[in-house]
Amino acid sequence: MPIDLRLPPYNVKGDWSDNGSAIQDAANFYGLGNGTHPDNGGAVGETLMLPAGSVVSGKITLPPGIALQGANDYATTLVKSSSVTGEMDFVQGGDPAGLYASFGGALRHMNVWCSKTEEASGSVAAVRMTSVQDGTILDHVRIYGFKRRALICENGQGGASIIRLNQVT
Repeated sequence: MPIDLRLPPYNVKGDWSDNGSAIQDAANFYGLGNGTHPDNGGAVGETLMLPAGSVVSGKITLPPGIALQGANDYATTLVKSSSVTGEMDFVQGGDPAGLYASFGGALRHMNVWCSKTEEASGSVAAVRMTSVQDGTILDHVRIYGFKRRALICENGQGGASIIRLNQVT
């Protein structure tokens, strides 16, 4: 059953308020491979449910096993906050610095929105999945990258494997 981030202790709202730290805290708690122990959060991965509306966030790093899911098809828009500069990816699945891959990581049923006017380096993306493996990584997702790349899937710690994209625009 998905973890509803609208509920305490996370209290994420779809009202244009910045929810980045709450989303990252939930991802870190429920994700695999965060920290020095392979199961630092005490869980084996979860689907984190975001509310309908516009959910503003800074950079999000999804540990293995974490899927972010909108309320239903495209009712949730994950909006990049101004804290994510033109030299940073917005949503990162896996973490090359932390040496963990994006096993089971995904985005589902949402829009991902970056700034129309912000300049961005050619090497940054709205969504970057590192060492992607294990199934459908994007499902019913619209990415509005504007001046940054929409999606980068790359190999690294263990290399890329078979991935699926389902209804991605």
